Amino acid sequence: MNFTKILFILGFIFLMSFQTKAQSRFAIGVQGGVSRLSSETIAVSDQLNGFNAIGSEDANVFIFSRYYFLSNWSARFGIGVMGLSTAHQFENSKFGRINNGVNGQFLLSIDRFIPFGSSNWGGLVSLGLNGVYLGESAGEIRRITSEEGARIGAHLIPDVNGNVGSIMGHDVEYFTRDSEILVHLRPEVGIYRKFDRQILGLSFVYGHAIGKPLYKNDFNRISLHQQDFSSKHQFSGSFVAVQVGYEFQF
Repeated sequence: MNFTKILFILGFIFLMSFQTKAQSRFAIGVQGGVSRLSSETIAVSDQLNGFNAIGSEDANVFIFSRYYFLSNWSARFGIGVMGLSTAHQFENSKFGRINNGVNGQFLLSIDRFIPFGSSNWGGLVSLGLNGVYLGESAGEIRRITSEEGARIGAHLIPDVNGNVGSIMGHDVEYFTRDSEILVHLRPEVGIYRKFDRQILGLSFVYGHAIGKPLYKNDFNRISLHQQDFSSKHQFSGSFVAVQVGYEFQF
């Protein structure tokens, strides 16, 4: 049974178990926006200064069901997709985006709604677990070995004489963590506006990855303008996101 079917079954069980017991406590919704992976450039002795790792903006969307077990406390289960793209940066110019497509994800959280007095406005605080399915890319290792060099992105960089060149990879290794599920501890804060049975919200999310780094890029030998360098880039799998949401309460 594949990952998508498992999530569908779990979501259906969650939805049915609460819908039949308490219609007024049940809600469904959608939440989505843009997320970016956290990045780290690890210092090495022959570092190419200005060549850094950087996350790339990606879609982060899910649909969810919610059960209010107290008036302003709820449990939420969601399924959706999340992108895990990366890029490089040289002297503040972003290039070489590696698009890894979108991955299935699921969310389990406990949420607290905090009304602002008697108004329809309020705040939201949430803590949950987020899981992203890496699938066949888990444990993937890609290598570039070339004496002539393979271009790392298409970014053209001028030297002091005005001659342009690109960062060339001669000995490069890309590693993806070997576990199929990337787990995040996921705090979320936001604001919302209630319209009778409907809620619109804006949330800020941080996903703290648990375990080994998601990606490790070892640039063992790269060159720029015929000079050799090296660099190490790492992406833990942690992310930040800004999302908008809509919810309908039964």
